[in-house]
Amino acid sequence: DERDLKVGKTELPRWAYQIKKGTRVSYFWNEQEGWCDGTVSEDPTMIVDELIISVAFDDDGSIHKLPFLAEEKVRWRPGDMKG
Repeated sequence: DERDLKVGKTELPRWAYQIKKGTRVSYFWNEQEGWCDGTVSEDPTMIVDELIISVAFDDDGSIHKLPFLAEEKVRWRPGDMKG
C-alpha cells in the first residue's frame, strides 16, 4: 500500500555529488548564527558515507571542514537558494 512508510538508508541529495571547489553553498550553523553562505575552498573528500567539505564563509573568511551527512542534509543547501 502506498501509505506505508518507506524505511531505508538515508541518502545524500543528488546535488551534493556536484559540489566542487568554487561551488556556492549555505550551511545552517546553529539557531543563533542561522544560515551562513560560503564558497567551497577545495574539492570535497568522500569518507565512507559522508562528504567532507571545506567552506570559506563570507562573513569572516574563516575556513571550516564540515561533514555532509545524509542524516543532516537539511543543514545544507545550494548557495543560490535563499530562505
